[in-house]
Amino acid sequence: MPLEDAGVRQAMALALRLLGRREHSAYELSVKLDRRGIPGETVEKVIAECLRLGYIDERRAAAELAESLKRRGFGSLRLRRELFRRRLIPSEEEHLPAGFQDPEEEAEAACRAARKKWPTLGRTPSLPARKAKLERFLRSRGFSEPALREALKRVAAGERAEDQ
Repeated sequence: MPLEDAGVRQAMALALRLLGRREHSAYELSVKLDRRGIPGETVEKVIAECLRLGYIDERRAAAELAESLKRRGFGSLRLRRELFRRRLIPSEEEHLPAGFQDPEEEAEAACRAARKKWPTLGRTPSLPARKAKLERFLRSRGFSEPALREALKRVAAGERAEDQ
């Protein structure tokens, strides 16, 4: 892409700064450039050049997002929602690409989140109320139903063991 136009050069420099911070999908980058008042035709040129040079890689962006959300304790439903929001998958109902979320790994993450949250629910008067709050918390983190059930089962088993 010839960078003879100063506007294109400035837009490309901005795109590179944004991409230097973290991976972006083509959609995300185009939205950010558009918000900064860069004309649509220039945005298209910059996105095309970034794709051509390999600066934008949708699969790499999806993998980085998945890893970030896993580290922060979110589940597969949240990951799916974020991938869709960033236009990295065509619909929220889309199955996650292979390797993005192992059901056993998600169940373990849900259990870790549940064990961490459980002590903070100590002021809740009854065990069923505590479990209901924990379930709402896990749902808000985007854990799938099987992962959520496993975490609740393990926390309840741990609670019964402590009562004895």
